[in-house]
Amino acid sequence: MVQQRYFEYGKDYQYLGESHDFWEVMYADRGSFTVTCGENNYRISRGEMILLPPNRFHALRSDDTAPSNLFIISF
Repeated sequence: MVQQRYFEYGKDYQYLGESHDFWEVMYADRGSFTVTCGENNYRISRGEMILLPPNRFHALRSDDTAPSNLFIISF
């Protein structure tokens, strides 16, 4: 099953993280984010995406002074 979500996050948004048994694609539509995946940090900005593998702990935080938008597809 494929799920999709589109979010607008506040400039100070921080998600402490999760892991799950499916793939996830995160696409930054506006602003930028830092995605922590395992022990690595990745910065994604407008027009960029990241593919997260199953069962890998990941967290997210906004990096801007303005709200940021993120499109997420899980499969």
